Amino acid sequence: MQIHAIGPNANTDVCPENDRVGEFRDNHGHSCGRYALRIFHNMIPRERPCAGISYDENEPDDPWHSNRPITANFYGFTGWANNRNGAIANKVGDVRFINFKVADNLLAGIEFEITDSYGKFMAGVDNALVVGHTNNTSPLLEAATSRGIIAPRSDNFFIQNSRFYNWDWGESAAFGSCSHCFHTASTDSGSRTATVKNITLDETVTRTFNYGYPDRAIFEDLDGSVTGLGAGSWATVYYPHHMVPECEHREEHGGVFCDNTVQIRRVAWANSVPSGLFRGMFNYAVLYDDELFLENGGELNRTEYLEDAANYGKLEWRKKLKPSASWPTPFVTGHKYKIHWGTGLDFEEMVTYMSKEWLPTDKSIYLVHNFTDVRAQVDVHYKNGTG
Repeated sequence: MQIHAIGPNANTDVCPENDRVGEFRDNHGHSCGRYALRIFHNMIPRERPCAGISYDENEPDDPWHSNRPITANFYGFTGWANNRNGAIANKVGDVRFINFKVADNLLAGIEFEITDSYGKFMAGVDNALVVGHTNNTSPLLEAATSRGIIAPRSDNFFIQNSRFYNWDWGESAAFGSCSHCFHTASTDSGSRTATVKNITLDETVTRTFNYGYPDRAIFEDLDGSVTGLGAGSWATVYYPHHMVPECEHREEHGGVFCDNTVQIRRVAWANSVPSGLFRGMFNYAVLYDDELFLENGGELNRTEYLEDAANYGKLEWRKKLKPSASWPTPFVTGHKYKIHWGTGLDFEEMVTYMSKEWLPTDKSIYLVHNFTDVRAQVDVHYKNGTG
């Protein structure tokens, strides 16, 4: 869609991307070179299409009152045997895919890219049938790594009342994450949160998650239908520092699953000084609860534990985005972690960013930083006979 009306009737006061959507119902698409249904670039319907969006924190019951979203429902689409996706949405507001059926798609059944224009439970998928492969499968599909639904590279995305079948080959999985983050032109720093509820994973689903690059994402399970650990449980990528008592590593299902006595939240570090020194450097995190160690009644020798690289989560520096030049990391709350960069070099300045998903009722995390005092030069002079 165009940003404004063009041609003989060009008008900058007409903004099609943000206008009310008409009815979309019971369409289908198959065997397309890329996508059977694609919303591109933007669709953010709102009361005043050409005006911006602002959030009023003083009006929590109606924070978008200055320009409220208009819900755009897409009903009953069927997409199958496409070379990329059955359906994909780029940057959207309150846009919902309802009663979709997808099957035999090489990259994904359904994918959303960016959903952070408004709040939670607006952009998402409701009552979808998501099939990995049918009897009409092809050699190309059997050789591919496909996902049922790929979550966006932003927060505020939901999947509910949906059923998954036949995700049982290779590393294909029911869920993926961080849409298009593999592409340098449309990537993100990662560790965004999606929510799931009332999900049916048939016995033919042998892998639940195959998280997308950069292998940092968080799924909140509102009723336990994905994790099996009860309402308010969690799933995330495996890193050694996630292995706390409340969590378990289910390698066959693609990650770590945590119960509802903790939360998993995003923390990001950025704005490092000196920036050139830290550019491209890895961030390391290790679980550092006091009760782990011998001197506090635990089983681990502190020195040996800290010297073992296998205990550390190794997090890649992310050039982009929100914030840029950063290290975003999912942390399990209620625990203590020791973090450092590179080979232990200290920083002069660093900014810590907390996700907007953090709630006042969440448990805290306790972070321990190393301190390294590096001298530019140390001169030692020996002068005989001077005492």
